Amino acid sequence: MTESFDRADVVIVGGGPAGLAAALLLARGNKSVIVCDAGTPRNVRATHVHGYLGADGLAPSELRARGRAELARYPSVSFRDARVQGIDRRGAELVVALGKAGELVARRVLLATGIADSLSKTPGFAEQWGRGIFDCPYCHGYEHRDQPWGFVAPKVAGLRTVLTYFAWTRDMIVFTDGFSLEIPADLKRELDTARVRFEPRKMIRIVAEADVLTGIEVEGGEIVPRSALVYHPAARPSELPLMMGLTQDGGFLKVDSRTHETNMRGVHACGDLVAGGMKALLSAADGMSAAQAIAESLTLEDALSGSFASGIV
Repeated sequence: MTESFDRADVVIVGGGPAGLAAALLLARGNKSVIVCDAGTPRNVRATHVHGYLGADGLAPSELRARGRAELARYPSVSFRDARVQGIDRRGAELVVALGKAGELVARRVLLATGIADSLSKTPGFAEQWGRGIFDCPYCHGYEHRDQPWGFVAPKVAGLRTVLTYFAWTRDMIVFTDGFSLEIPADLKRELDTARVRFEPRKMIRIVAEADVLTGIEVEGGEIVPRSALVYHPAARPSELPLMMGLTQDGGFLKVDSRTHETNMRGVHACGDLVAGGMKALLSAADGMSAAQAIAESLTLEDALSGSFASGIV
């Protein structure tokens, strides 16, 4: 059990793959770290993580638990199971407010809070998200191979991606959810060649048996049998960076490509928060990249100041 402390070289906001991987690299770089985790991961509904080398098929909660267990070996890492309410600069330091849980002081802050998905309001949709309904076929499609799929496409943008799903299924229906699409002739020919069918009626509810997707009820009461449904949700950064007024780029945080620093000095960001839609392994890699940049900047800062500080500040 590591000792809890209130000051550190780096406070990481977010305890998912990006945040935990960043904490590991910082600890091995002899930096003190506090990880703040509100316990609301983006993949909370998913039953398994896939495509993560060494952890394929592991439950997301188990992946996070393993990460914490590995970090427990490093006395310079501490955890706070609390939601960060705000971040302000106080001279050379950053103050991280935890509400009733007090505040933390850090030299750098790394945001790894991920993004929030805007899901369809169709009844039953949220319950199937991360299970029979998913965004990434590479993460979830293998378990639904050779089954009937659907793809929600209320607009033409991104419609061509449906052709790539034929790696997993030959039975594809596009649900336009009551919207009329003006599909370009060349794209329509490609879709027709692949025998992609269209369901223009509005989706009324998601049908499941024993928590397994079985179909989509459309306007008029007909249930269209489907075992998987691909849906690309609109997404936005989590509330904290929006509240801080950090600069966005295409709906995600804008950061320096080398240092991962945002427009607020000393505040860095990584993972889904920056690129959006990252797979867990890529988020972890981005967290490590950001952590290395932070660790090196802290070491250089100390070397040039003559303090050579390391460990807990």
